[in-house]
Amino acid sequence: MPYRMSIQEDYNTLVERVRVPGVLGTISELLGWDQQVMMPKGAAELRAKQAGVLSSVKHRLFTDPQIGQIIERLENAELSDEQRAMVREIAWDYRRAVKVPNALVREIAEVTSEAEDVWENARKNNDFASFAPWLERIVGLLRTQAHHIDPGKDPYEVLFQDYESGLSVAEANLLLNEVKEAIIPIITQYKDVLVDTGFLKRAVPQEAQLALNKEIAAMLGYDFSKGRLDISTHPFTAGYGRITTRFEETWHMPILSTIHESGHGMYEHDLPMNHVGTPLGEARSFAVHESQSRLWENMVGKSPGFWKVLHPKLKENYGEALDGVNAEMLIKAVNRIEPGFIRVDADEVTYTLHILLRFQIEQEIIGGRLPVNDIPARWNDMSQELLGITPSTDSLGCLQDVHWAGGAFGYFPSYALGNLMAAQQYAAAKRANPLMEEEFGRGEFSYLRAWLHDSVQQHGRRYPTKELIERATGKPLSSVDYISYLQEKFRRIYD
Repeated sequence: MPYRMSIQEDYNTLVERVRVPGVLGTISELLGWDQQVMMPKGAAELRAKQAGVLSSVKHRLFTDPQIGQIIERLENAELSDEQRAMVREIAWDYRRAVKVPNALVREIAEVTSEAEDVWENARKNNDFASFAPWLERIVGLLRTQAHHIDPGKDPYEVLFQDYESGLSVAEANLLLNEVKEAIIPIITQYKDVLVDTGFLKRAVPQEAQLALNKEIAAMLGYDFSKGRLDISTHPFTAGYGRITTRFEETWHMPILSTIHESGHGMYEHDLPMNHVGTPLGEARSFAVHESQSRLWENMVGKSPGFWKVLHPKLKENYGEALDGVNAEMLIKAVNRIEPGFIRVDADEVTYTLHILLRFQIEQEIIGGRLPVNDIPARWNDMSQELLGITPSTDSLGCLQDVHWAGGAFGYFPSYALGNLMAAQQYAAAKRANPLMEEEFGRGEFSYLRAWLHDSVQQHGRRYPTKELIERATGKPLSSVDYISYLQEKFRRIYD
């Protein structure tokens, strides 16, 4: 009689088989970090080959038929709650991955790696025409990928599920349109309020900015023994919570970018290391990930308490740039509502409009209703419609974000959904500790840091998105807390 593994042996084998390609994925992420932070430009072609081979090997290991056989044996077996969650998430990933040809996985990795370098030059030179052929190719590859996974479903829905497996495009549209209807009156009411922001453009040496940004990240709880802060064209987090920022016309935006990425980095650092390489060692979803960064950036990083604490540090480190500037001026300036072209620089009220613009255009591109060459005109029309402004260049418009060059169609809605989740988590944390915001004014952020770890971050993908949010906050996911937060905040600041 042939030997049959026990349930526990099956489970252990599955986890270890999955862990290897999972860890390879972290190496791939590290190569992406290096490409945008450290890599010489002349190495782009080699990096594309490396990315392609690594993605191909990872995919081949993960789609081994033996993994599928073990999944089938375990799905009806008696397992612990944690084990059932692990098998559920591995099964979801496996059944999508196994449908995609390995050659297509490798081609997508190679093309997007090269395209990111092309995009960077196109953005710098305001040259959409040089990027368009690459984007056309990426869109074609992603449509093909979506067709392999589920030929009977809308291709954008399929791609969206890579980022938000627990939500549908229809649900995302409904939630974001609820926010849109609520924020239009806020924008109308406060966008013309006169606020002095000129001092934000005073010159500050980059070395001084970088030093203070590191101090701010550490003050919030970012662990520099596990991560680091560097400079990149587009701020991002990768490679086990390594973060980047960028220096701009104003000195406050690098601070907010650093806080945003610190939120991502702290989530990565707080995922359970004993599950590294497996679903339970990964973030629940991109929206949940964004909820961590948007919470720290907006609810904390734009709060009155935070800027009261930061004010003396700014005076000490930025010198003359703070002459005549008090904490109240800072609070109003960093919370100024003013429609602008750049998403990552947008105030937190108009930010959702930037996401709705991209969300709509993505659906049209992948759905075949918008040719790639027509993207700039469509972008400008929608910018005028939603924000009341038209970018003068594509660098200020459709070339500003790296996501499409990296093949990340379906990612943008996660930013706005993350805002909703962030507000819901923040409200729950405040209910648990009504003095939390007073603690911010004393430079104390450890309570919130611990609450997020306990309620969200330590669970990895153990719970589906909606269940995770409801467990953490005691309420189903909705737009209610986010809308209330915005209405109350700006009434308090400006009225």
